[in-house]
Amino acid sequence: MNKFNRSYSLGVTNTDQVTVTYIQPPFTVEFEVYRNSFSSANIASFRIYNLAPATRSQILKDQYDFGSIRPIAFKAGYNNQLGLAFGGYVTQCWSAREGSNMITTIECFDGGYAFQTSITSMALPSGTPIAPTPGVNAPSIIGNLVASMPGVTLGAVGNYPGTTTRGTSLSGSTVDLLNQYTGNGFFIDNNIANCLNDSEALAGNPPIINAASGLLGSPVKEEKLISFSMLFEPTLQIGQLITLNSLTAGNFNGTHKVISLRHRGTISASVCGDATTEVGLLPGTFTQVSSTSVAAGVTGGL
Repeated sequence: MNKFNRSYSLGVTNTDQVTVTYIQPPFTVEFEVYRNSFSSANIASFRIYNLAPATRSQILKDQYDFGSIRPIAFKAGYNNQLGLAFGGYVTQCWSAREGSNMITTIECFDGGYAFQTSITSMALPSGTPIAPTPGVNAPSIIGNLVASMPGVTLGAVGNYPGTTTRGTSLSGSTVDLLNQYTGNGFFIDNNIANCLNDSEALAGNPPIINAASGLLGSPVKEEKLISFSMLFEPTLQIGQLITLNSLTAGNFNGTHKVISLRHRGTISASVCGDATTEVGLLPGTFTQVSSTSVAAGVTGGL
């Protein structure tokens, strides 16, 4: 793929929590996005240059306005072929003058409301499975827990066998409960909740990462993890497999699981700037898991 003509579309929900303002070139945007498969919210920040006063007013958000839930989506790519690089919620948005420019800053998190506010109190009957059964709308512990989280939908659920042997009461932090039942395999990425064991990955055809696709420098390994930098690649997803093919570090070549992504750079019609993606990988042998086709959860009771 030729990585020229970077473009983006930043959709920000307005103060009315309904209307979406789309910010696109020729406005310059500086961005930094961090996503991971750990038990913490993903974060992103954006700096947009010289928006109109009306636009700045529409997307303004005070950090202490906890009742305003404002979705945001950052799509980016090349030649108008855009992929979702970040989907989440605005935590705060403000504008301030820097020299001759008016800069609008937006800070966001992905799944942050779910992490911060989700408290579970429910009862499930004896025989309830830990994981949902694909294609079957029935209560499950993982499914019901995810269903109780605001703004989150259920994605892939790996192999979590077993059923409850008696009526089960679930009470406490939803995130803590999900980590308990998934062995810390629970994570939220782009508002989708996935539950995967270390030996499981999202289903899909692994893309090849090499010099032709934008690999920069040599991959390195720290403890168990492999990391590398490449030209900005917004289509990569947490939990997917990639095939690494490095000419300078062939001992790291193979198919690995993406566990962290950091996108940073500038997209502008008037200002030159770099845009890169730092990728963290978990080596190993993986079973691919498709997204579940059942609803996030079905309410059950004793």
